[in-house]
Order: sequence, then C-alpha cells, then structure tokens
Amino acid sequence: MPQVYVTLKPFIGFQSSFALFVIPSCLAVFFYARHYGQTGLLPLDQTQ
Repeated sequence: MPQVYVTLKPFIGFQSSFALFVIPSCLAVFFYARHYGQTGLLPLDQTQ
C-alpha cells in the first residue's frame, strides 16, 4: 500500500491519494463491525 500511495501522489495529489486508501479502508471496517459486531454476545442480564 505505501508503494502505491507514493506512486499515485505526484499524479493525483496528496489528499486525493490519501483519501483513495483511507475511505475504502474505513468503510470496510465499518461494514465488518456492523455485520459481525453483535454476533454471539448476550446482554449482561441473560448470561448463563
């Protein structure tokens, strides 16, 4: 990833190349957390 960032930076700019990697990464973490975040967890009053 750092090599691709350094390669793209002169062509599309610092902020654009940074956003090109940060936004999809944050979205992937968000959707992973939404899908798998609550799986297998019981509320505290329902523990067995």
